[in-house]
Amino acid sequence: GTDQIPNCAKIFKPLAGNVPIMTTGNQCSIDEGTRRLNDGEADLVCFAKPFISNPDLPERIKNNWPIAEADVKTFYTPGPRGYIDYPFYKSL
Repeated sequence: GTDQIPNCAKIFKPLAGNVPIMTTGNQCSIDEGTRRLNDGEADLVCFAKPFISNPDLPERIKNNWPIAEADVKTFYTPGPRGYIDYPFYKSL
């Protein structure tokens, strides 16, 4: 279980006035994060894990390119494998 509030940005955004509100991609997909921005539920979306496996994540989102999955078995292990060895997208 978790004590986190699902989509708490939606709850706090109306109370924040001019303070920017960020939601995290850990709690939603890229499509859901984009929807939250478009619907005004948040001002920013943080996608930490997808950035590990997609060094070009903004371009992938912008161009609707596939999102590579991260190898979570390499998280918190020594060396570059799983952190800086993921390729940039190459269109055919």
